[in-house]
Amino acid sequence: MKKLWEISNELRSQQKLDLLSLIKEAKNNDLCLKYEDLREFSKYFGRTGEIVFPEIITKFIIEILQDNQGSSIMDPSAGLGSLLTLIVKDLSYEKVFGIVQTAEQIEIASLMDKSKEISWEHLMFNDFINTTREPINTVVSCPPFIGMKKEIEVKTADRTIKYKDTLANILILKSLLLLSQDGKGIFIVPQSFFLDQNKKFRTLINGLGFYIQFAITLPSNTFNNTSITTNLILINREKSDNLFIAELNELDDISSIVDNWKRNKQGRIITLGTYVKVNEYKSFRVISKELELNRLAEKMNIPSYPLKEIAYEINRGQRGQEDGFTERPNSVYLPLIGNSKALCKIADFKMTNPQNYIQLVLDSKKALAEFVAHFFNTEFGLTLRESLSNGMTIPKINKSSLESAMLYLPDIDTQHESVKLQSNITDLRSQLNKLEHQLWKHPLKYKQIEKEIQQLNRDDGLQEWIEGLPFPLGSILWRYVAESDIRIKKEILLHFYEAFIQFHVMIILSGLMSDEQCFKENKSSWFTSEDIEYLKRATFGAWIEVGSRIAKVVRRELSNDDPYKKERVQRMFCQGRVEYIEAITNKRIFGILIQAKDIRNQDAHGGIESLKDATNKLTLLESELSKLRGILGSCYEDTYLVRHKSLDYIEEQIFKQNVELLIGSRSPFIKFEIAIKKPLKKDKLYLYNQGYTEALQLIPLVKFMSAPDYEENACYFYNKIEKNRIHWKSYHFDKEAEKIESDNSLIDILNSFID
Repeated sequence: MKKLWEISNELRSQQKLDLLSLIKEAKNNDLCLKYEDLREFSKYFGRTGEIVFPEIITKFIIEILQDNQGSSIMDPSAGLGSLLTLIVKDLSYEKVFGIVQTAEQIEIASLMDKSKEISWEHLMFNDFINTTREPINTVVSCPPFIGMKKEIEVKTADRTIKYKDTLANILILKSLLLLSQDGKGIFIVPQSFFLDQNKKFRTLINGLGFYIQFAITLPSNTFNNTSITTNLILINREKSDNLFIAELNELDDISSIVDNWKRNKQGRIITLGTYVKVNEYKSFRVISKELELNRLAEKMNIPSYPLKEIAYEINRGQRGQEDGFTERPNSVYLPLIGNSKALCKIADFKMTNPQNYIQLVLDSKKALAEFVAHFFNTEFGLTLRESLSNGMTIPKINKSSLESAMLYLPDIDTQHESVKLQSNITDLRSQLNKLEHQLWKHPLKYKQIEKEIQQLNRDDGLQEWIEGLPFPLGSILWRYVAESDIRIKKEILLHFYEAFIQFHVMIILSGLMSDEQCFKENKSSWFTSEDIEYLKRATFGAWIEVGSRIAKVVRRELSNDDPYKKERVQRMFCQGRVEYIEAITNKRIFGILIQAKDIRNQDAHGGIESLKDATNKLTLLESELSKLRGILGSCYEDTYLVRHKSLDYIEEQIFKQNVELLIGSRSPFIKFEIAIKKPLKKDKLYLYNQGYTEALQLIPLVKFMSAPDYEENACYFYNKIEKNRIHWKSYHFDKEAEKIESDNSLIDILNSFID
């Protein structure tokens, strides 16, 4: 790659830099140029869509074809030849045809085709559509994702028609018409292929005797120049009402998915394959959300009802009408795009575009608008809204998806009691807001206000919250709770804040590093050489600085209108709940940590501390802890720090493992069985979201080490690097609070941030 860059710089200086010249010059220099090299290099050319497909796609297609490949294969939209060349390299065909549209493409494809077994043809799309060719056993292609319209003559059972559609659909149709009787077509298509806008096309090919057998959702980085979701589909003449679907995320998934499809078998997990009705399929994302809904419904133990039995009317907002709707009793106003709140009164919000809302007029004997509105704003309700959303770029709920939706509701009495309790909670919140206002208006009345608060909140729930935290943090806070000495309590809380930021920077870094391509492409903008030196000294301020920057990166991706980017972040963190990621990257956390750092710095630069000063500092730290609890809430309710205990068995590449849940303030830890796609490694820590089939391996900034009289549950935080040796510090284990060891792996990880 280095030599290739040298060649490109030389061509650039001569103003001769283009892809063809680069390939020719590389060949003159005896460089063994691969398509993968071009894929990496092409990012800087701006020609990213046509260069090369990642190995995961070509290997999947090879696995599909190797048992029944036939004698001939063709790609009618071969571009630079990458898809066809990489497939036929491992398969034997008597005839291989690659059709390209420009002279430059045919020259590049010929240069990259080392086998010289492919017949490359320079043929424009119009000519291909209107040409007559001999039957082909297999077609593989990625038709261009453009809106250009083309027309083709099609012979149906009783007549010849002229059919006009997008270029991609016309190329697929022409390819199918060229197939031999037992032939197959494998195409890469955008998710919109399965939406209503392409229903006419799907009906047409069914009428011609062609049926979609599978739809495999491809990785989000399939194409460098777009984040749209794509599918690999197979079409042949085998009639079927069922569609095999799966999600291809990594090379290890290929054999299981292909085996499940060939054996008409359901995968152990949905990503490895399941069957749906072909005419009901919209996207793998929708199906997975529906399964998540079922899991949440089972957890909540509430029944479901067809929404059309609950709602008298489902009305779209009208632009020309004042407020967009006629207000009706017991109505809910549901946003069609994004996660804005569902409400039950027009007066509660100002609609700038009523067409982005829909009105549900509910049967008061079955549903209470206040309850349904709250429901739609919960994690469960948001998941339901996502499952109803369709669209290639900005998913949107439409009326037809609502009419076929299921609504999860308890009985009407429970709904009324829940709304009543919510009213009490709202009243308590109002009283607290009132007391807060009085406190800062009349600070001298703090004792009276304190008594009123104590009446409202006799148990603040701190200890319960601690027992739900990861052990490295919960163990520190338990020492704080158990300690009575003011000065020591203050010191323990300061240790907690420092441990807190380091622990969560570890999680955020681990998530970002889990996507190797994303990390490699962006690390130069995330880190500076100064950051690494700071982290090697591991100061409180350094953790806050780096944490603040990378948390902002994650927040920016989560706030993107493209839901697929949000899902990519969830995959990076192995999280089914986006709320967890939002909580640990919340901007307000860093303001709290800066306040704690300032208090610690006062201690570092002051003299002997009086009891009064220590008490005042402790009060401030406790106030910040209350804010931190408010931000984190119950984010660790079903997300756990875990480590491997034993591997029970493997079934269809799903590992059943016993793990320890490293949560709470004390050991021994709870044992728990999980089903996971990749086995957890011994002596590594993981973040596991219950129900997710992958766990996030954490970089080793926190360790459990054996210590005298304490077995293996002493927790240590990375402290600093000194003379290439790692210093570790424990905030809860006094017998051996510091350890020093040689560990080049951690040094290598830190250095990789800027290499």
